[in-house]
Amino acid sequence: MRKPIELTEEMKALKPREQSDIITQTRHYRLITPLFGGGVEPGVVDEITPVRGTAVRGHLRFWWRATRGGHFHGDLAQMKAKEDEIWGSSSTESKFFLAIAYPDRASRKGKPFQDTHKRDGRSVSIGDPASRTGYVAFSLRQTANDAVENEVIENIAFTMTVTFVATYRQDVEAALWAWETFGGIGARTRRGFGALECFLVEEDGQESDPRYTITNLKEKLQSDWATHLAGGNEFPEHVPHLGAEIDKHIAITHAGGSGDGVNVWIGLIEKLQAFRHKRPQNRVTEGNRTFIRPGRNRWPEPDVIRDKVEPRKRKYPDAIYTPPIDKAPRAAFGLPIIFELRNEGITATLKGADKNHDRFASPLILRPLACQNNQYAGIALTLAGSTVNDIPGGMILDGVRGNPPVSAQLTPNEAEQIAAEAKKINPNDNYNGDPDILQAFLAALKE
Repeated sequence: MRKPIELTEEMKALKPREQSDIITQTRHYRLITPLFGGGVEPGVVDEITPVRGTAVRGHLRFWWRATRGGHFHGDLAQMKAKEDEIWGSSSTESKFFLAIAYPDRASRKGKPFQDTHKRDGRSVSIGDPASRTGYVAFSLRQTANDAVENEVIENIAFTMTVTFVATYRQDVEAALWAWETFGGIGARTRRGFGALECFLVEEDGQESDPRYTITNLKEKLQSDWATHLAGGNEFPEHVPHLGAEIDKHIAITHAGGSGDGVNVWIGLIEKLQAFRHKRPQNRVTEGNRTFIRPGRNRWPEPDVIRDKVEPRKRKYPDAIYTPPIDKAPRAAFGLPIIFELRNEGITATLKGADKNHDRFASPLILRPLACQNNQYAGIALTLAGSTVNDIPGGMILDGVRGNPPVSAQLTPNEAEQIAAEAKKINPNDNYNGDPDILQAFLAALKE
């Protein structure tokens, strides 16, 4: 018999209303991927409350805007007023309440996630550049100044009882659906940490499994997308949201993977890394040792930096592209980006020029999606309403003489040149030459 959830004082305050006016659900979750951070201290998992109600509420507000924010004819003030009406503000009582509980101590505590070396399979710290997750866990890399090793936690499970006024059912369920399908808890959820699986919903004595099956995944996802966005697609400017046409914003891959969502997640990470690093893998022999030494990247940013640092003293005197492509297209994946040109003594940071907008949250979300029967699919989602080209003040290369400005937007001709060069390295390279780098990445996943 399940232990009943204790209602908060806010939930109890709703009791005097007519019963039909109040919806109460208990939703059961487990994490597919390890939890990074999420506690009061940034980057640290809280041992007592690994899943904090305030953090969940923040996620739900974001996903409400991403699904229902298009109902206000692009008026930001109207959207904000409705958001506060539902979710509350400093001067407005919330119409939505939640309480989080854990089935047992093990579900609350979880266990440290141990990563493995991507070549030989030995145990390594998460964040290690050679680990399977190292490419998206760089912020967890241990330095000599770290007092303790950074940890992420797996095997977290919890229940969340939500109570809300029935009038807002469509709004609440849209936010819950988007959070459970595309979001997560903790830090770096856009790169797949803390990915959720909601496997049971209880309401009015009835139980249901909200997960898709592998066979109906695409059809049901399209249907739910249309349902939760129905009635409005005029979002305010610069509000990240789900786009009107799902096929332009979603790629599904690794469908049918059984038993381990982490492996599906790692498959997505590997796809992203391969797309962002178009370098020849040169076999080098030194003495009795033969190894792979990556060559020159065919994306233009390293040469852009070299040209602006020491035009007459380049490690590579000949430019790859003629005329040079003076662009930084990979900024589309998020800012800042730190470029370290090894053996050249050059480090530069690509970031927003305005100190109040020097960061740019990636519009790309990668995560595994749990389906019924212990099967998984990989999901890549690009959010609409947020592009690096809209950063106020544009971008600069910080650390380079004069902090010169640089653009992310490729021309069609520049994109075709990069694709052609990439195919010289690897005839099977999956960059299709689309100037829209995010669209090109989704296309690569769909192949």
